[in-house]
Amino acid sequence: MLLHEETYRKSSGGPKVRLARHYYDLWCLIKKGVAEKAQTDTELFQRVTAHRAVFFRKSKEAQETLRPGSLRLVPMTEQLPAWKQDYQAMSEDMFFGEVPAFDEILRVVGDFEKRFNKTS
Repeated sequence: MLLHEETYRKSSGGPKVRLARHYYDLWCLIKKGVAEKAQTDTELFQRVTAHRAVFFRKSKEAQETLRPGSLRLVPMTEQLPAWKQDYQAMSEDMFFGEVPAFDEILRVVGDFEKRFNKTS
């Protein structure tokens, strides 16, 4: 949900520093099948959405679209350079072993986003 909210960030400076790790984490969850299981738990989605509305209030547009069918996980085109830069900076210090390219992560996350919105 944080990634969805970040796609609505109006700042031209891109994401806050070190947020790209969430794309890597989501990529790992998708690759392991955890995301597919969570996708079917609509009650969990609703509870987390309600929690975020109280404790992590974001823009009205981000809040109103945080629902199955309109989840937006992939950054907007104008946001991509900042996200890639953040990922590159983090990948040297934070990840171990083989680190996937950010474009590969976005491909997998984008495919999941489409499936989630289509089936929700």
